[in-house]
Amino acid sequence: VEYGTILKFSYLPNDALLSFTSDGTDPDFEDSETYIPSTGIELTKSCTIKARLYHSNYKESLVVEKQFSVYIDDPVISTQSTEITTATTFSLSHVIKNKNGKNHKADIYYTIDGDTPTEDLEEYDGTPFTLPAGDHTIKVIAIIDGIKSKIVTKTFTVIDTKGAYLNGLSAVADNNEYIKNFSTTNFNYSINLPTEIEKINITGTADDNCEVQGNDEISLAPGETKNVSIAVVNKEYGKSMLYHITIYRASS
Repeated sequence: VEYGTILKFSYLPNDALLSFTSDGTDPDFEDSETYIPSTGIELTKSCTIKARLYHSNYKESLVVEKQFSVYIDDPVISTQSTEITTATTFSLSHVIKNKNGKNHKADIYYTIDGDTPTEDLEEYDGTPFTLPAGDHTIKVIAIIDGIKSKIVTKTFTVIDTKGAYLNGLSAVADNNEYIKNFSTTNFNYSINLPTEIEKINITGTADDNCEVQGNDEISLAPGETKNVSIAVVNKEYGKSMLYHITIYRASS
């Protein structure tokens, strides 16, 4: 079962009390914990639960027992794309929420060189981080109360943002701006034009050591879709990158 699972017993006779243990010993009315139906038993470790009913008018019940193996889900790496830039930020997370609404936060450890993460490393503090240019394999593990998640592994190709990248992209028609959230990590854009707009100006800008290639003014007929590419070539290093823009003009 998942860490934080709430165990509840389905049948309790009126006026009966249920005592239980989680250490494998037989429950005792005087010394063992008393089951509270409204909260249940939260499972935070692999254990054997033993329980016994007590009632003032009857002999105590036989002991019932069940073993539980407790696990935690895998941690999450925020970035999904495997080809990124040195400007891309990462964050790691792991939250467990049980059925009573109580949150548990596991400790997270990670490496970026493919080594196996362990508790001997410095614990991740939640601060977003970036990676240098090159190929990197991130490995992440979450640990809570000695219970370890599976190791999540993901390999990234990181491209230097000083290579062939736009530092700006604009798409303007009739004083309306159609690309408002340009990002160096986004290479695909879609633009929907109303039917009354026939032409749109698309302009990319880059650093002085880069050459930007692509059409500036695009004309479309009503109902027409055009795919436009802007190429950026780094004249110093020979790197190149394509930005793809899909433009649609409404028919009516």
